[in-house]
Amino acid sequence: MDRRAKLERTKRLHQFLRDVEDEKMWIAEKLPQAQATEYGNSLLSVQMLQKKNKSLQNEVESHEPRVISVVDLGLSMIEEGHPQSDEFQKLIDDLNERWAELLAAVQARRDRLELSEQTQQVCHF
Repeated sequence: MDRRAKLERTKRLHQFLRDVEDEKMWIAEKLPQAQATEYGNSLLSVQMLQKKNKSLQNEVESHEPRVISVVDLGLSMIEEGHPQSDEFQKLIDDLNERWAELLAAVQARRDRLELSEQTQQVCHF
């Protein structure tokens, strides 16, 4: 392997490690919003919370390709037989678990807000 190829491989390694950490931080930043337990005490407040959650959901959906590209980079290095493949797989698994947790939290919040909206509508009338 020539010097340039080694440099490219090292660059990809560092990029992958940095990207995994960046994505984990992004998820950690969004998770508290998705796990919030405030569901509104009036129809208006519930609807405002639903708008915020929809905005979060859109942000998460638009960010998904970024997570996929980071995972794909790690998988491609594993397929190439990189010596740190076991570590890469652990990082990928951890990132995928965190991502799934965020997706589930956003969905659960949406469901709870819908229930809260129905409750407020019944109480209102």
